[in-house]
Amino acid sequence: SFKAASIYKIVNCKIISSSCLYFDENNKIIRESIDHYARDHEILTTKKTISIKGNVLNMCNINHMNYYHFIIDMLYKLYVFKSLGLSNYKLIFLKKNFTSYRKEILLFFFPEEVKNLYFVDNRTTILCENAYHINSNFEYNFSKYRYFVSFLNKKISSSKKIKKTNKKLKVFVSRKLAKYRNFV
Repeated sequence: SFKAASIYKIVNCKIISSSCLYFDENNKIIRESIDHYARDHEILTTKKTISIKGNVLNMCNINHMNYYHFIIDMLYKLYVFKSLGLSNYKLIFLKKNFTSYRKEILLFFFPEEVKNLYFVDNRTTILCENAYHINSNFEYNFSKYRYFVSFLNKKISSSKKIKKTNKKLKVFVSRKLAKYRNFV
């Protein structure tokens, strides 16, 4: 069901939280996201280093600030990551980017993941035992991601919170049509 996703396990690496770059012990780039900020050397200057044992999914992408990218790119990565059936893991988020709408969306779709959140400051070096990098690359072809879209639809349609409201529900996944900034 996840043939559309590329999953990379990177052992004993470091991640720069603000860049989405993964480095080996010789400081060579192993994997980078499509984040154009990753090429900015100023972002590679870090202020703090932390070490995390176990498995890590980096959710620090600084470009995913709106609803669409958070749901379609970031939650997709979490959905695929959860399919691996791993235990002992942390989901790394930038503290300043974990806005109320991101919290609300995460609690709605993955309420059990709150215990796995790990917040870091911008420009933090994260030393990881096992880091996972999952490409989203939606290419706006949602037919390849039918299992994820089906998961989203199922969560929305089965929500007791939504069924209790008498309002017409609007869930925005496009900046073009978004008129409101609250999720539910």
